[in-house]
Amino acid sequence: MNRALSVFAAGVLALPATLPGPAPVPAPAPGGERPAGGGSATLVEGVHIVVAERRFPAEGRVPEGVVAAVEAQRLAGDARGAVHGLTRFDLSRRWQLQAGGGHCTFRGVEIAVSLTIELPSWTSQRDAATVHRRWWEGYIADLTAHEYAHRDVVIEAAGQLYQDLRFLRAATCQRLTHRAQRVVHRAREAMEVRHAAIDGATR
Repeated sequence: MNRALSVFAAGVLALPATLPGPAPVPAPAPGGERPAGGGSATLVEGVHIVVAERRFPAEGRVPEGVVAAVEAQRLAGDARGAVHGLTRFDLSRRWQLQAGGGHCTFRGVEIAVSLTIELPSWTSQRDAATVHRRWWEGYIADLTAHEYAHRDVVIEAAGQLYQDLRFLRAATCQRLTHRAQRVVHRAREAMEVRHAAIDGATR
């Protein structure tokens, strides 16, 4: 879509070496509200997922005012330009090495994903004209679908990363660690390509 009101962007992927602390929670459906500590579930084999959605207020009586209020939030900082929604995520991995029988394998692989989806909430929606409310419904639906597409990319990538890592083996644990790091690097690059494609399709 090529509208100025639909310029969206995703967060920046980080791959730290340690597993984050929050308990996993079910990923909410688009438009749903879910606090970060609201329960636990593993939605993908071998992957612990934390999803939170944050709504920030956007004031304005007409669409132009709402868009100006959204862009004034500077969700992605000054470098990214006009961003209306944001998906921040952290994907981490942890494994244990086990040597024996002339080779090294992983005794256990754990992947953790933490996502925060930031979306606007129009504070004057109830008092707005019907035509403006209809604009908002389409706008927030498109924006929500866009950000949740980014969410799905991260979750799918995490599941694939788990599958790619779990059966790796090498002659030494040092070689296995190097192989695993290459797998993680390729996963990050593939994810960046998919995120760029999503953003490019909605500019």
